[in-house]
Amino acid sequence: MKHGMLVYMKVLCMLQNNFKLPTTVSEIKLRGREMTTWVTDTFYKEIHNIICR
Repeated sequence: MKHGMLVYMKVLCMLQNNFKLPTTVSEIKLRGREMTTWVTDTFYKEIHNIICR
C-alpha cells in the first residue's frame, strides 16, 4: 500500500508539472476527464518501472 501511495504522489507531482494545476481533489475532479488517459498511462508506466527495476 505504501508503494501505491508513492506512485500516486509521483503522479500528482507530474500532474502539477504538466498541467500547472493546483492538485486539489476538486480541481482534479473538475479536469479529470481530459487527464484520465494521461494519468492512467503514467500510473501504469510507473508501476511497470517499479516492478521491472
